Amino acid sequence: MESSEEEDDFPAIESITPQSKIDSVFQSHTEKGIRRVCCELLDLRDVVENLCGNVRTKYLAFLR
Repeated sequence: MESSEEEDDFPAIESITPQSKIDSVFQSHTEKGIRRVCCELLDLRDVVENLCGNVRTKYLAFLR
């Protein structure tokens, strides 16, 4: 009867999530976040470059 009590104390093996799977889930979420931030930074860089180019063009036109 003690063996059935021991089985109730521990979950079945199928319900345990391996640490490697947990690590890969967090890694993929982190990777997606980093990729999103990189894309946003690249977009921001393009906007700043366009803005700087427009300011230079307008300034040169003002000097003429």
